[in-house]
Amino acid sequence: MKAFKGRGLQWQAAVNSRDANDDRLLELAAESGCFMLSIGFESVSKSTLRNVHKCQNNPDDYAALVEKLHKYGIMVLGLFIYGFEGDEPSVFEETLKFNIDVKFDMCGYSLLTPYPGTINWFEMMRRKQIVSFDWDKYDQSHIVFKPNGLSSDQLYDGYLKTYDGFYTASSMMKRFPWDGSRNRLNWTIYNAFFRKGGVVTRDKSLLVAPPTPEPEFVAVPPIIPQKAAWRELVMNATGGQMEGMIEPEVLES
Repeated sequence: MKAFKGRGLQWQAAVNSRDANDDRLLELAAESGCFMLSIGFESVSKSTLRNVHKCQNNPDDYAALVEKLHKYGIMVLGLFIYGFEGDEPSVFEETLKFNIDVKFDMCGYSLLTPYPGTINWFEMMRRKQIVSFDWDKYDQSHIVFKPNGLSSDQLYDGYLKTYDGFYTASSMMKRFPWDGSRNRLNWTIYNAFFRKGGVVTRDKSLLVAPPTPEPEFVAVPPIIPQKAAWRELVMNATGGQMEGMIEPEVLES
């Protein structure tokens, strides 16, 4: 970022919420031409974030973080996911209202994808939730599992309604940077793109992945988890496929 200063560059990046709170980094980012940061906030529910092991995110801090980034002239693209264990039909309206009230510049909504080999994958496999094993559908835009607390129809409808609701004319008027703290042209271009729906799959027959047979072999992570509960989960799921997995002690040595 120091090398970028004075070169007239404009850039954007993806960061986590912890780094986005670092004033030293934000000052350098603003001075070097950063106009937008994408941050995976994931959910507005504390219990949901705990369930999916996202302990670095705290919904109580989201509003202050967005306000801080705006003071540096940086737009915020907030990324949220639907379909977590514990999500209920109310999650869509709660998330939408929160996103508008906090004045996120843009929001991207996606569908939970249990990537093979992750803890989320093993937990869903244990609960027999995985429906499709078509890896082409594992892209955060398709429903490949049976949601718990929501039907597939509710997840599909809520996902689209949140997108449409966030980019209504009234929402955009409320969130527009009237104070000039952020680049208004960039803001308008990005919101117009999302409003047009260029990133959303709307055909339900395409969005809900059809069932496929379970593969013969279980996805195996390259490293055995250190946390006891996760370690047991992986061991039980993979059975005799443990050959080649790396023990944490080997990495430490």
